[in-house]
Amino acid sequence: WLFLPQFASNCVLKTAHWILQRTAPHLVPHPKTAKYVLHQRVAYIFVIAMYLLYTMWTTEANLGSNYYQILGVSPSSFSASELKRNYRQLSLALHPDKNPGGEALFIQLKDAYKVLSDPVLQTVYDRAGAAAIKCDSCSSASDYLLAAIPRRLGIYLAYVIGSVALQVFRIGKYGTYWRYIAIGAFAALELMMVSSSTTPGLVKALQWLAPHRTGYEIAQILQQAMVCFFIALNQIGPQFIPQEK
Repeated sequence: WLFLPQFASNCVLKTAHWILQRTAPHLVPHPKTAKYVLHQRVAYIFVIAMYLLYTMWTTEANLGSNYYQILGVSPSSFSASELKRNYRQLSLALHPDKNPGGEALFIQLKDAYKVLSDPVLQTVYDRAGAAAIKCDSCSSASDYLLAAIPRRLGIYLAYVIGSVALQVFRIGKYGTYWRYIAIGAFAALELMMVSSSTTPGLVKALQWLAPHRTGYEIAQILQQAMVCFFIALNQIGPQFIPQEK
């Protein structure tokens, strides 16, 4: 982040000016003019925005397959008979006797069926992830979800501590106020996910874009979005509003 964005934006700017020089030379500004500086800012913003979009895409891809994808059913709607049928077909195909070396995948298939065939565990899995199901003393969905709150909000406490450390060492000073607003907003969103009986509207909208993802996985993507927001704020913000203003 110290040199790569500037290097990449210079490459983008030179490429764009090379193309314009051959197609519309009157649009290429002279160096050290206000228009040239504007082109530099646009190229820089473009590079940062593309990197952030790429980061979001890789975050979604790195989540891997969830229990719904493993069993080939939709998170929004599936029947018990469909779930059982898919499980039987897959268990026969992936059984270690027929698929040597695939014990881990077969165990994962069994875990997926155990969770999705139980309405309580399915609710917990959708809202708090597979880790929340490991609560041995929990019996109801509310027990599981309440037990998951400290773990989920602890992540945001770490973000707050990290932001305070940045302030102390005077790193990433731009947009400090909005950094804390973002941490609070995303923490509130996650708290709503594990404590409310309804799914927040933002999560529903993102599930429409990624229908194969659970609410918990959408929350993980939003966490990465928050980090990307911090980076964008410190990288792109000064291009619009200088720090002294």
